[in-house]
Amino acid sequence: MKTSIKLVLFFLAFFQIVVAARFNNPLLTNVTFPGAIKVNDVYYVVGSGPDSSEYNIEIFSSTDLNSLKSAGTIFPQNWTHPWGVYLNSPEIHEVDGSFNVYYTAQNRRSGRPRIGVATSSTPGGPYKDLGQPLLESSGYAYTAPTLVREGTL
Repeated sequence: MKTSIKLVLFFLAFFQIVVAARFNNPLLTNVTFPGAIKVNDVYYVVGSGPDSSEYNIEIFSSTDLNSLKSAGTIFPQNWTHPWGVYLNSPEIHEVDGSFNVYYTAQNRRSGRPRIGVATSSTPGGPYKDLGQPLLESSGYAYTAPTLVREGTL
């Protein structure tokens, strides 16, 4: 019994060393609730956090998910969002040949959370906001919009 436990612990330790050698964690710091998509051989990650403004979402790219490079922002720098502030919890999806970034934002007037979308023909942008929210809460908080199509995530 003790030999079996030692053997299991050895394999667990070995596995952790192998995994640690392949990936540097964390990949991102100061980014909350990132969303990611793989297009061809490139991963695109979108995220919000202290390094992004209250009106923007950052884009990162990587070919190995071991080193992410800044690929800019969803919206132009110094852009003022037409209906929301505190953009957060973005997800990126390919829908019918277009790349959509879904995100939450706070209604500038009421403070209630809303879900918005920005679209682009390429995952790295440039993106164009729909200009109005897809959905506004009647009092409940949205934290992470998730696209569901035909019953699948």
